[in-house]
Amino acid sequence: MRLTFGLMGAWLLVLLVELLAALDLYLASVGPIGTCLAPVSLVVTLVVLVRTARHPLLFRQAWLRWLAYAGLLAVVASTLLSAGACGFALGLSFSLCLWCRFLTGPGIPRWLDLVLANFSLLLLLLEGATHLAGRLRPSPLFWDQDEVRPDFLKTRLASLPDSRFGKRVNGAGYFDDEFFPGGDKDWVACLVGDSFAYGVVPFDYNFATIAERKLVVSGRRAAIHNLGIPAIGPRQYGELMRTEVPRWNPHLVILSIYVGNDLRDIKVPQDWRNLTRWRFWVVMTRLLRWRKAAPADGRTAVGRDPGSDSDIPAYVHDWSQEPESMARSTYENIESGYLEVCRRVPAWESKHAFLLEVVSYFQRASRGHLLVLICPTAGQVDDSFYAALLAQKEHPEELQRDYPQQKIGEFCRRQGIACLDLLPALRAAWARRLHLYHRNDTHWNAAGNRVVGDVLGDYLNHSIVVTGRGSGERR
Repeated sequence: MRLTFGLMGAWLLVLLVELLAALDLYLASVGPIGTCLAPVSLVVTLVVLVRTARHPLLFRQAWLRWLAYAGLLAVVASTLLSAGACGFALGLSFSLCLWCRFLTGPGIPRWLDLVLANFSLLLLLLEGATHLAGRLRPSPLFWDQDEVRPDFLKTRLASLPDSRFGKRVNGAGYFDDEFFPGGDKDWVACLVGDSFAYGVVPFDYNFATIAERKLVVSGRRAAIHNLGIPAIGPRQYGELMRTEVPRWNPHLVILSIYVGNDLRDIKVPQDWRNLTRWRFWVVMTRLLRWRKAAPADGRTAVGRDPGSDSDIPAYVHDWSQEPESMARSTYENIESGYLEVCRRVPAWESKHAFLLEVVSYFQRASRGHLLVLICPTAGQVDDSFYAALLAQKEHPEELQRDYPQQKIGEFCRRQGIACLDLLPALRAAWARRLHLYHRNDTHWNAAGNRVVGDVLGDYLNHSIVVTGRGSGERR
């Protein structure tokens, strides 16, 4: 079988993967076992190459095909072992040993050659098509949670609806009124966050809008510019702080941290040695997860595109009329996973060092004019829901309900950073029998946004605007 252009591409891809793996063997921490096994497997690979270096079949095209097969088999082995560089090296060594066996024996069986060739082409075509589709038709389905390319803001904003509940996005692409740079006669804050800041309620019901309208700033324009973008995390927060926030010359920066995923979904880079990190695999599993999470009747208030409909749905004022956002079992699984951030662990700050590093960067970049807004999970707010989730956990005694809020608060106090924990206010509102979340969803409904907006507005009036912190006199 002649070497096709597709197999040539597979071979080049494998060479790239092998180079990255070789670098990772020396640059990454793979633990004490991996530190011992990686050099051994590398030596085995070199021995295999030396033993086959003078074989006449090396000068035929078949050896190129088998090299591509060896690399892809190594990727599969690494995926199964979940061992990163160590697993890839072991898989590559095993594959090359098989290669040596076939070259010194009767050759590659025709059926195996055919199967591996098609398997190689299938993986490469799926991966290439997924990357291409993500570039041509940007949508949340193709978003990379760890992406920080220079154009990621433009791509993500372009994939969002340009109108929601009759309110169009502003000229900068954000779901807010038109932004303006803060001047001497203005008081401007920039809110950076994910879907909690972006909001899944009409504009007038978003907590940032509510807080903005509560501001009392005599003789000056006051605004909270909402830079919230759904499905982003700490890495993208930092990029927003670097590229977008300075454009508006704010007197204060508000960093919204949702403890459910901002403490969990941090720095998961694409690893070519693990199939579950390939883009096509991520997209397919995400699509299946969304399909499974969809409610039985197919209706959802949070997930639908309200378009240019200016009518406020009845469920905004009466949560009992709202359709479910997802199946109850899926929602409980999500909240159960989020609750893991409440588990007391040694060296908590080391485990979450990346998020704390982002907070410190915000503090430096804002020249001390920073407010950290800590958003809790529904399991932390609802007593009965928390008890139900706790009953499903192993070692529930290790969980402390407000543990992440305590640790983030301690860090902020040591760094001299203003911090507003929303958990007490939301718990108090829940005790008054206010339903604060969309049905079977992690996001606040209109009532939840009202509570948060009131708390934030009062805090800004009494702790920042009135006292002068975050005023026009920057440090």
